[in-house]
Amino acid sequence: MKYTSLLLVLFVFSSTSVLAQKEERASYRNYFERGNKVIGLQLGVAGEYPINSVTVLDINESNKRYGLLALPSFGWFIERNFVLGAQAIVGFNHESYSYSNYDYSVNPPRYIGDTKNTSKGVDLGLAPFARYYVPLGRRNVVSLFGQGSFPVLYSSYESGSNYPSSYPGWTNYRYKEEGLKLMASLGGGVSINGRFGSFEMHANNTGLYLGYQRYFGFKGK
Repeated sequence: MKYTSLLLVLFVFSSTSVLAQKEERASYRNYFERGNKVIGLQLGVAGEYPINSVTVLDINESNKRYGLLALPSFGWFIERNFVLGAQAIVGFNHESYSYSNYDYSVNPPRYIGDTKNTSKGVDLGLAPFARYYVPLGRRNVVSLFGQGSFPVLYSSYESGSNYPSSYPGWTNYRYKEEGLKLMASLGGGVSINGRFGSFEMHANNTGLYLGYQRYFGFKGK
């Protein structure tokens, strides 16, 4: 699934780059001027612990996995190219799968029953952040950025396995953990800028994100 997400990322941003090249030759440097505001939304498409959630939909006969990790944000440019803001973290994840068990002490093997495994997680938090943009070229169609943040995250995760009642020597399994975490996040990304805002890809030590940004407060084109 991680390979699928990576291919999706490459496809989306390759397509966006082509569309950006077809834009009229306007400049978007004023997006990052002092005093401007920016609102945005990022979706987590690949994640790392301690964030349990990820945006995914994968359903087949024996496996069901679905989830969403959304990070809405608001920022204010306190200097040119430099923005301070805050980002909410809202996510959930659910996975279930099953497999069949057989008694191989007899011939032919005797079917005993199915083992069912489930896991689910919830993430809620708030992350103050600082971001600095580096425009590439005079028109600022493409820009790089670095970002640091300190997320405060409430995370809950639980999992379990239900074994067949006739399965000898096995008992049902349950695990749960939850708590409040203070993290440090550091990463960077690329932003494709156009007349309707910016599409971006952002990677840090908590995962990989795709996002959209919309800017307010600037004058002219």
